[in-house]
Amino acid sequence: METYMSRRGEAFDLGALTETEQAFLNQARHLIAQGVAWETFQRFYLDKQSPIWFVGGDPQAGRLENTKVMRSRLYCILQDMAGNLGLEQGYLRERGPSGLSLDACLEEIRLGC
Repeated sequence: METYMSRRGEAFDLGALTETEQAFLNQARHLIAQGVAWETFQRFYLDKQSPIWFVGGDPQAGRLENTKVMRSRLYCILQDMAGNLGLEQGYLRERGPSGLSLDACLEEIRLGC
């Protein structure tokens, strides 16, 4: 059984992902291995056609409610990967045990303040 361990120590069974979800996760891993920018990765996995929005990753099976998306295995894994990437690239900083936050300086730059 292959397991993904999150930054917070949560274990996710990758064998429970559908083929579509596994393929998308492999694409995400490839992007990160290629040095994708954090913002590009965010757009990739949150795109409206991303499998995270659909039951079992299949658009034919129907859309998930937002609360179910946020609890889905694939979304949690991709969000963790994005968090790690954001930390590595300096877009995010640890906020303590409660999670990550955008660096205040970067937020000001983005908003043009």
